[in-house]
Amino acid sequence: MAAGPSSEKHPQFGQMNNPSGWYRHYCLGLIFVVLVLNYVDRGILAVVLEDVKSDFQLNDLQLGLLSGPAFAVFYALMGIPFARWADMGNRRIVISVSLAIWSAMTALGGLAQNFTSLFLTRVGVGVGEAGAVPPTHSLASNYYPPEHHGKTASVLSFSVFVGSFLGLAGGGAILAATDWRTTLMAVGLPGVFIAVLAFFTLREPRQITKVPAPSEIFNAESRAIIRGVLAKKTYVQLLISFAIVSFFSYGIASFAVPFFIRSFGVDIGFIGISYGGTAAASSVVGTLSAAFLVDRLAKRDKAWMLRLPGIACLVAVPFVVASILAPSYEICLLFFFIGNSFVSMAIPALFASIYGIIHNSQRSMAIAVFGLAANLLGLGLGPVLIGAISDAITPMFEVEALRYTLAGSVLFLAWAATHILIGSRTINQDYVGNDE
Repeated sequence: MAAGPSSEKHPQFGQMNNPSGWYRHYCLGLIFVVLVLNYVDRGILAVVLEDVKSDFQLNDLQLGLLSGPAFAVFYALMGIPFARWADMGNRRIVISVSLAIWSAMTALGGLAQNFTSLFLTRVGVGVGEAGAVPPTHSLASNYYPPEHHGKTASVLSFSVFVGSFLGLAGGGAILAATDWRTTLMAVGLPGVFIAVLAFFTLREPRQITKVPAPSEIFNAESRAIIRGVLAKKTYVQLLISFAIVSFFSYGIASFAVPFFIRSFGVDIGFIGISYGGTAAASSVVGTLSAAFLVDRLAKRDKAWMLRLPGIACLVAVPFVVASILAPSYEICLLFFFIGNSFVSMAIPALFASIYGIIHNSQRSMAIAVFGLAANLLGLGLGPVLIGAISDAITPMFEVEALRYTLAGSVLFLAWAATHILIGSRTINQDYVGNDE
């Protein structure tokens, strides 16, 4: 197994002064909250989508544009500059500034007067959230030794599901009691206060940090880092699989609430509690299973860091299809619980694999490149394509057009699983472990 030099110090970034004891747990907890808000604000539009459609008289393609490209294109393009800043500078500042931007723009969405103005606020949310995932995962990975990276990744990955639940349940409850404008403002404003808390209480372990000049963002060193991570066969397979699975996951997440309303006639308040609760519970099962299994299996063979999510995604496919084609809402949620439990096992394992195959000074950039592919191809195209297909087959299937479109998208999950399993063949030779 070829490993990178564990003694590598990357002196241009200074020596590491890692937090320990209760404080590092506090930092991880606060980072977790930041990521929860990231997924709440990212997904809240799905909760209000049907009301926005009715208010602005939109079609499914326009809903897909709001859910996908409005957010994804700028999220992906800004990911590299934010990641470069995070790899060179103070990640505490990157996280705080990013959180303040996306929270404020979410709240401003409640003031939108038409499709264009709402589209622009989603662009702002995308710009802000570009600075969320890379620096938070990079910073958290410095707080704990490599033997705990699987658990660390599981904790942070669990934020996806907590954020999704809070967005659905909390957002759905607010929407049921008020309107979509109040919902966006109520969800966005708390993040501004958490941004202030993060700025004053998070600690950056690096003793020397800098803000990269514009010329340093895509300079020779940046290009060398990107070439270096792309030279790893395992990383390339993960990159492809992440882009494909994002197409599936973002597409379904964007249209889940409209699907439940159209096909089952369920009230938005009940959807938030029932669907949100099912998603959260199944995510707990999957994420805790991954936290327990990934580190334990990886001690025997690092390949299990990818075998586990690959197998889990394949097993999930028939259950997710059965969920979408179910004859009742209750059966739909039952199959969704099983399928989502397996899908939820995959995400922590994928991030733990990135921790292991990428050097510390390159992790933010590696995760940002992940985001570039996943969001441009996954979130950028997924909701748009699903919306366009749904519109196209509506004359034939009427209200059930969205159901059959979502069912077909599950094939992308199986496709992603094959690339994850291919990556498991090379992870041992690409593994560098802890290079701090």
